[in-house]
Amino acid sequence: MKITNLPARKATLAEVQEQFETWRENRGKKKAIPEALWAAAANLSDDYRISEIANALRLNYTDLHRHIQSRPSRGTPECTFVEVDRSCGGNVSGYSIELEDRFGSRIKVSCSGGSSMNLTELIKTFWCK
Repeated sequence: MKITNLPARKATLAEVQEQFETWRENRGKKKAIPEALWAAAANLSDDYRISEIANALRLNYTDLHRHIQSRPSRGTPECTFVEVDRSCGGNVSGYSIELEDRFGSRIKVSCSGGSSMNLTELIKTFWCK
């Protein structure tokens, strides 16, 4: 069995700054900042100070702080379960599954036939880290 944990690549401050500049160049007058841009700015708070983000992106500090506080907490995972129908017939010699959580963390599990690995426990561990 081979387990690979693939961390999602986070955007840099410069990349998000470029997204904001592109949006500002193409927006109409008095248009609200799209939620996707607010989320990108809020996600930078793990790596940068709020004041640094607000200054670089030309955002109101208080508004940015509010968006950071409203981000989903990693402590309350939301799960979607998919049932796999194993009654398709024939012998299955192995399988490969890939999971991604709402924060972009991914795990890929490849298993050859005869494994007694408990997938349920592995998935619970992944989602509840």
